[in-house]
Amino acid sequence: MRPGDHFWSVAERVLADAWGRAATDAEVGNYWRSLVDANRSRLSDPANPDLLFPGQPLTVPAPPARPA
Repeated sequence: MRPGDHFWSVAERVLADAWGRAATDAEVGNYWRSLVDANRSRLSDPANPDLLFPGQPLTVPAPPARPA
């Protein structure tokens, strides 16, 4: 995590790195949900996935295969 990061930005970055292109909002949204679910137990407030802290360790699931 970097200062200013949030799950959406992490999801965008992971997908762009894996796919070599920017992901659509729908693609990011799908991966965002899996990212939040994978980290819910690590959140200081599991009901509020927007509350992250710099340096907080996260589990980053493997991105899905690039869509055709």
